[in-house]
Amino acid sequence: MLNGITHKPTIVKNDEGKYVIIGSIDHGMEIPQDSIQELIRSLDNIEALMMEAPEMTHAYMHPMSTEILVKAAVGQSPIHYLSGNSLEEDIGEKILKYAPQNLAEIYLPCVYTRNTLQEGQKLSREGMFKFLNINKGRYGFLDVDKSFELYSKVIDYWDKHHLKAKDLDHFSYDFEGFVGDIRDFEFSLPELRTFRRQYAGKVAVCVGDYHVPFVQDVFDGKEIQPPNWETHIDTKMEDKFTPQDADFLKRTYVNIEEALK
Repeated sequence: MLNGITHKPTIVKNDEGKYVIIGSIDHGMEIPQDSIQELIRSLDNIEALMMEAPEMTHAYMHPMSTEILVKAAVGQSPIHYLSGNSLEEDIGEKILKYAPQNLAEIYLPCVYTRNTLQEGQKLSREGMFKFLNINKGRYGFLDVDKSFELYSKVIDYWDKHHLKAKDLDHFSYDFEGFVGDIRDFEFSLPELRTFRRQYAGKVAVCVGDYHVPFVQDVFDGKEIQPPNWETHIDTKMEDKFTPQDADFLKRTYVNIEEALK
């Protein structure tokens, strides 16, 4: 079970549009006690629910997490799951449709490093190779040896120029957000439109907080633009809890590109 208490979830209600969107700040973590009743009250008379987090992950979530509380609050109403976040998704081909492959190749090694250190564990070559091999099914372009080689070039460049290792964490967060934009456009967009048309009554959607504006735009019938790598830093939806400076990110990308030459 996931430990720790996160922020209160975002709640967007539109009575005219007959929808409620719940934004989970940290998937599966306990939310503050004083936010539970507000969350439950917002989900009265829900005809159907759409969730981002795959059902298989719910067993690891805290019973007072946003996801588990939302699921309980809708009772016997039908629950649907966005397919783009499943462990069987094939997002690799979609990523290369929008993002440079050399950056995609080093993204997962950076994620492994970030997650391992955040968990207080030691980095190892074996651990990274295991992580990369686990994700090969989802990232079909991934060549584990090549990915490790490119990542090593970046690390050597970082050491040579005395750059901060945390810079690569920020790269991984930014690229992760862009992958989320791709997942939204390629997978979630058609599924959300179909879900909304399927039910005449009030529906609810529970997603990561970052995705709330996107879901709201879909339900409000706005035109959704495809992801754009060239402009994504300046136009991306900002994470209000871990804001990133655009100029800093651009400089980090310049350094990565130099390292990969």
